[in-house]
Amino acid sequence: AWKRARMAHLGIAEPAETVYVPVDFEAGGLSQGLVDAGFDFAATAIVSWIAVVQYLGAEAIDETLRVIGTLPRGSSLVMTYVVPSADLTELEQAGLAWTMSQAEARGEPFRTLLRPDEADDLLRRHGFRTVEDNGPIELRRRYFPDLPELRLPGIERIAVATF
Repeated sequence: AWKRARMAHLGIAEPAETVYVPVDFEAGGLSQGLVDAGFDFAATAIVSWIAVVQYLGAEAIDETLRVIGTLPRGSSLVMTYVVPSADLTELEQAGLAWTMSQAEARGEPFRTLLRPDEADDLLRRHGFRTVEDNGPIELRRRYFPDLPELRLPGIERIAVATF
């Protein structure tokens, strides 16, 4: 409901083929929820798992990746994850602390933080053949090549993994 209201507020038309599937990742049921929504597990897919991992425990992450891992070869996952404070600059640590305090105040505490090598191991353990990890340097080079002085925060990273 929030996503639909936000899109309407921004004047963005909802694509007719969009299907929203409410899922409580901690309670399981992702597979059945997708089936109930008409998802075709036999078709290749791109799964967008953005701004979710940090809110989940290890079991829910593993179960979600197990379900995604049943997709056919050629399918991809795009996910973000938040890195531990110890891996950040002092300024980034302050930003992460503030972000975590806001999430906690909303009743959505961060439960899982991953280093890039841990995210890579996690994805490969679930059958992904290639994992491309993108942090601030890679993102700046890709999206802002004409701004070499631009500094992006390293709090959240983007991993793109394929079967």
